[in-house]
Amino acid sequence: MDTTVRYTGFGTDDDAWCRAPRLWRGSNTTLCLNATRFDALHDFATSSGLGLLFGLSYPGVDGGVGNDAFVIPPYNGSQNLALLRYAKRTGRPLVGVELGEEMTPEPNTTDFQHLVDAYRRLRRDLDDVYGAGADRPRVLGPCVGMDAETNGNSECLPNCSVSPFFSAFVAEGLVDAVCAHSYNNDGPWERPNFENQTLRQLDAIRAAAGRDAELWCGECGPHNGGGLANVTDTALSTF
Repeated sequence: MDTTVRYTGFGTDDDAWCRAPRLWRGSNTTLCLNATRFDALHDFATSSGLGLLFGLSYPGVDGGVGNDAFVIPPYNGSQNLALLRYAKRTGRPLVGVELGEEMTPEPNTTDFQHLVDAYRRLRRDLDDVYGAGADRPRVLGPCVGMDAETNGNSECLPNCSVSPFFSAFVAEGLVDAVCAHSYNNDGPWERPNFENQTLRQLDAIRAAAGRDAELWCGECGPHNGGGLANVTDTALSTF
């Protein structure tokens, strides 16, 4: 949903625009984040002794495309900049930020360049709001999902080739840490080999991103349909 959510109350106060239903995964849905909800989310994390790593929206990547979007428009970061300024002004620190959700444009295309330019703009906005301060959120990315991370071979069998996403984002210093997504595709749903696949993926990502790259598991778990007795808990225990 990070490609679809709109914000209101952070300095961009078009409430009607924010609450207008729009197509997401085949249904008309209202996905609107206001300052009250953001405050509650941040307060929950803080009261739980956690830092908040926030997924910033990429406006315009909607219209039913949703996740795994290939068509990426030019980035309009005005609502994200307003939210960052609000977080800074109200003393609500963010551990880090991600931008969008599993957007996977073809490399060497205009859509791919739009995604690269968006991360450049995000870093400039962070400079504007936080400078080099200790409270500056870290940028995690590119959070493109397993297939793009591993060149369409999410199981990394026998191994993965270098993904162009990492050469583009890591080499230019657009991310402070590499965001990995990993779910168990290593066998039937009833027999998770979660740690085996994830380790193969992380090894491949590190080889592509460089040995010194910091890896964060942005999305890691057993199967997309979790909650299976003796399956989900087994997979999670491998951490």
